[in-house]
Amino acid sequence: KYDSVLIDSLKPAILSGKLSVVDRLGIIRDAFAVAEAGGAPTTDALSLSRVYENDDALPVWEEISAGINAAGSFYKNETWYELYEQYGLNLFSKLVKKLGWSKRKNESHTTALLRSLALAQSASFGDTAVIAHCQKLFKKHLQGKQINADFRGLVYNVVARNGSLKELSQLIKLYKKASHMHEEQDRIGRAMGNFKSQAVLAKVLKFALSNQVRVQDAPGIFIGVARNFYGSQLAWKFLKKNWQAIFKKYNAGGHLLEWFIVPFSRFNSTAEAVEFEQFFKDNPVPNMLRVIAQVLERIYSNEAWIKRDSTKIEAWLKSNS
Repeated sequence: KYDSVLIDSLKPAILSGKLSVVDRLGIIRDAFAVAEAGGAPTTDALSLSRVYENDDALPVWEEISAGINAAGSFYKNETWYELYEQYGLNLFSKLVKKLGWSKRKNESHTTALLRSLALAQSASFGDTAVIAHCQKLFKKHLQGKQINADFRGLVYNVVARNGSLKELSQLIKLYKKASHMHEEQDRIGRAMGNFKSQAVLAKVLKFALSNQVRVQDAPGIFIGVARNFYGSQLAWKFLKKNWQAIFKKYNAGGHLLEWFIVPFSRFNSTAEAVEFEQFFKDNPVPNMLRVIAQVLERIYSNEAWIKRDSTKIEAWLKSNS
C-alpha cells in the first residue's frame, strides 16, 4: 500500500514510461488488490489507472482490465453505471485509436494481443463504433468471408453481448459446423455466455448440457453464463435443478465439477452466501470442500467491498465525468 505522496511522486515516471514494465504492472496490481482488501478506496486505483493512458505493455493493460472489470462488475444495474462505462471508454479510447484494426508490418505478437484486448474492453464499455464493426464482420463471416483469427473471439463476444435469439441461433449453427475444430468451438461456446437476455441465456444453459456439446466442453459454456452479471442467478437455479445429473457426470475425477462451482464467487450478498453454503451441506461434495470454502470467502468479501466503496465510486465518477 503506497501513501498518496508516494503515488503522486510515481505518477510522472509511470506516465513517461521511465519505470519498468514489471514496476508499472506491480503498482497498478497492488492498487486494485489493496482496494479489494479494504486497505484503500477503489477510487484511488481508478484514478491511478488514468495515468497509464500512454502505456503500450500488454501485461500492464491486462492488469488494468482485470482491475476495472472486477471493481465495476457489481454495479451494472445502477443508474450511474453509464458513468463507469464512460470512464472505461476514456481509458481505452486512446489505445484503440493508436492500434486500430489493422496489423502493422513487423509488429510483435503481444501488440496483436493488445489490440484485441483494447477493442474488447472498449466494446464492453459501449463503444458504438467497435460494436458496429464487429457486427459487420460477423455478418460477412456468415456469408462466407472468414474473420481474422485474431478478432474472431472478440467478434463472437461482442455480437452475443449485443444480440438476441437470432444471434444465438447463428452461433449455434457455427458451433455445429466447427465440429472438427475444437479451438473454434471453444471460442463460440465461451461467447454464448455473454448475452444479456434471460430467455436467451436459459437456452444457452440447456444447449450446454445437450448431446450437441462434448461432455468436457459443457462446463466452459456454463461458466460463461454463471459469470455473466445477467446470468448468474439463472445459472445458479439451473445448477440446483440439474445437480444430480451434473454431479453424476462430472464427479468421477479431474477438475470439471469445480467449474460448476467456482463461478458463483461473483455472488455478493449474505443471502446468496447462506443459500450457497446450505445447498452444499444438503448435497455434500467432499473433494470440493476447499473450493466451496473459497467461494464463500469471496462472496462475503464482495459484499464488504460493495458496502465500503459503492457510494465513493459513484461520487468519484460524478465529480470526474
